[in-house]
Amino acid sequence: MELIRERSDWSGVYGDILSSVFQRNMLLLPPTLKWGELNANGEYEQLAEVYPKVVNEGQLNETLSDLCLREIVMLEPPNCKGISSSCLEMLNSDAPAYGYQRTHQVLLLYVLQHQVCAPHLSPPQVYGLLARSHCDEVEREQNAIRSLGLPSSYRDLYLEQATVCGLFGYNEFVNWRNVMEIGSWLEEDTNADSQHISDLALVFYVNSLLLLH
Repeated sequence: MELIRERSDWSGVYGDILSSVFQRNMLLLPPTLKWGELNANGEYEQLAEVYPKVVNEGQLNETLSDLCLREIVMLEPPNCKGISSSCLEMLNSDAPAYGYQRTHQVLLLYVLQHQVCAPHLSPPQVYGLLARSHCDEVEREQNAIRSLGLPSSYRDLYLEQATVCGLFGYNEFVNWRNVMEIGSWLEEDTNADSQHISDLALVFYVNSLLLLH
């Protein structure tokens, strides 16, 4: 944990957004571990065959992701207005999306669910259904990546998938296998993406400490 903390440096646009998140109207919902809620029988063999070609496909580019996240963070009661229709449509979309495109969609949903304005926009059950649907697809991707031998080129993505869907408490992502495997990566020499890996690992391990006690 100390190694991860020393490597982490929240700065730039994400630093500004995270600073706003933790200072503004965010709900503190206690995390719970969810067992067996995702589709364990999702087909992934065919996805594994084409995964290198589709891993970057999806409608959520980095610019749209940042804009949508800012809109969510800036929502304030009692009106809770300011989130665009394009952002809402993207959060609800079940269009094919892979890799970081999908994980950013899930992250935005998580932040919105923890906003005090969330109940004004949709019933709590809707957020749960969307999270389960999106993370079903993320789990299918993780199974595809594992079937490919979990190459080092996908480690950053794999960790982001485990971190983001793990925030919802799904044990398919928050489990001791991932804790030990990800820990082994941090002990190795890291590449240019080591900062992102360290930042993600910090969130993943804090969440794991809360849930896997």
